[in-house]
Amino acid sequence: MTRTVAVGRPSEEMKKVYQVVLDAQQKASDAVREKMQAKKIDSIARNHIGSFGYGKYFGHSLGHGVGLEIHDNCGFRPQAKTFYMRGMS
Repeated sequence: MTRTVAVGRPSEEMKKVYQVVLDAQQKASDAVREKMQAKKIDSIARNHIGSFGYGKYFGHSLGHGVGLEIHDNCGFRPQAKTFYMRGMS
């Protein structure tokens, strides 16, 4: 789990970026369906962020599963080949 904090008062730009990222996360989460490829889920968030001009700053994956290892192999990234099935988390 990641937390975002501002030291002092956040600028209007910081608030905007925070909301763009939050909306991208929600869009991706809402779109998840059984048998959907992980890279498609990543692209939903990535495309939303890119539509606001921040795509070049999205240099990491959208996220990853947590299983037996903290960085489970089921990651949401452009190169992901995993298809999500019912019961996966």
